[in-house]
Amino acid sequence: MAGTYNANANVMQLADALSSAPDAKGRLYAKMLEDGAAQYDDFTMFEGSIGRSGSTPNAVFLRKNDFRKAAGDKMTFTVQSDVAGPGVRGEQELTGNTSTVEYTTYDCIVDYWRDAFELNQKKTKFMAAGGDVHSHAIKKLRKKLGRQRSYDMKLSLIRKANGNIIRPNNRKSRDELTSIDTLQPGFLPIAKPQLQRLGAKPISIQKNKHGSPVHTFVVYASDVAMEGIRNSTSFQNALLNAQSRSDQNPTFSGRLVDWQGLALFEHLTVDPDWDDKLSDPTAPRALLKVAFSADSAAGDTKLKSSATNTFHRYYEWFPGYDYQWYEGQPAAPDTARYYAWIITPDGEVGFVSYVGTGNDGNEILLDQILSPAGAGTSGKGLAVVGNIDATGDGWGGGTPGPGGVGGGNTDANFVYTDDFAADSYIIPANANGVPVGHTFMFGRGAAVRGYGSSEVYITQDRDYGFVKGAGYQCIFGQAPCVRTDGKTHNYGLLEHAIQHQGLEVPAL
Repeated sequence: MAGTYNANANVMQLADALSSAPDAKGRLYAKMLEDGAAQYDDFTMFEGSIGRSGSTPNAVFLRKNDFRKAAGDKMTFTVQSDVAGPGVRGEQELTGNTSTVEYTTYDCIVDYWRDAFELNQKKTKFMAAGGDVHSHAIKKLRKKLGRQRSYDMKLSLIRKANGNIIRPNNRKSRDELTSIDTLQPGFLPIAKPQLQRLGAKPISIQKNKHGSPVHTFVVYASDVAMEGIRNSTSFQNALLNAQSRSDQNPTFSGRLVDWQGLALFEHLTVDPDWDDKLSDPTAPRALLKVAFSADSAAGDTKLKSSATNTFHRYYEWFPGYDYQWYEGQPAAPDTARYYAWIITPDGEVGFVSYVGTGNDGNEILLDQILSPAGAGTSGKGLAVVGNIDATGDGWGGGTPGPGGVGGGNTDANFVYTDDFAADSYIIPANANGVPVGHTFMFGRGAAVRGYGSSEVYITQDRDYGFVKGAGYQCIFGQAPCVRTDGKTHNYGLLEHAIQHQGLEVPAL
């Protein structure tokens, strides 16, 4: 089933014909989609509309509605720098020493996003059983639309970050991160002044009793990343003393409280029940559905989440994929090297690598597999992949075994393998085997969200009316705000180590 749902009119389309007042119902469903999507897009609560005069709201995301825009159109925003120049003192002539201001523009390109779902009359007859198939389908579609908008924004903030990436312990690159470089309470107050140094505007400004300003930013983190903060002794002690000693204390209720002038927001990551991407762009993972090993044919050493579906982009959140925010976007192939762990259903772990261009979104072609047994049939087995060294270990060649046997740096507490069964988990990592996640520290005006149209309810019949579908179309686009020097300055991209609970790996 997973490989065929894209075969026909496609786009997952609704069911059941509209029996009466189709126009009125269409408008109702469109409104349900618009309102419902907002419930499933975390970022909607951080939006504020740009005024007609161009005034900007006190919000993380600046919303601009321009329903004259069509797909591929640009919403252009102008940025003004600070005034810079020497000025003069005393009787010096000011002419020739005046200050100047720089202007630049950046674009938010909007495009259609369409989705739907489709059933034939036989399936509708048996599935509906007197129920309202339409309302159930609309609920599913609006949830998916809300998630899509937030995913687009998160990928935009991650991939387009410029000059605002902050890592724990002064790490200078993704591959320098080690297992201790997690999101900790002590890291956040260190990241905040780095963001302020870029001129980031706080969400709010409060003052203490002496009049000193306290700038507040929003920290948006996944539950995977937040684990380091929740389990921190210093944070737990702060929670314990935050309120009265009762069962309403945050220590017991689990409620997050502000930390050092930073408002904490936790996003829950979920693995859907079938044929979709797992988790979230800030902490991605995937499922392997096609087994392979270092002794497979070279062309079969792939990360594939479906044996038959060649349409769905299971790995578009993984590093290397050339993510598209609009149709016709210029190609930007990524030739950097990336890594991933594979955790089998039995808990064995393997380490693999690929070049960014090997990730086409639907699958990832590997070119290195950690294996002390050597190249294998694939020719891709290596005793050293990234900074993980299995030299002298006894496992490999399809036989699992413990690490720590040879002279390398594998972990004796883990069983390693180069043979990967279906239903294994895949976790993107860096050269040290550290799963990498992202957290956002938001100021005011971090990004723009442009809307060229509201949701429009659409329908389609085919096969002489036996197959009936419905869905929606809308036009939107999203982009980070930039300074005149091109830096994305009103948010910080915190890049750090994470550990997916229950899927632990032996990172260095």
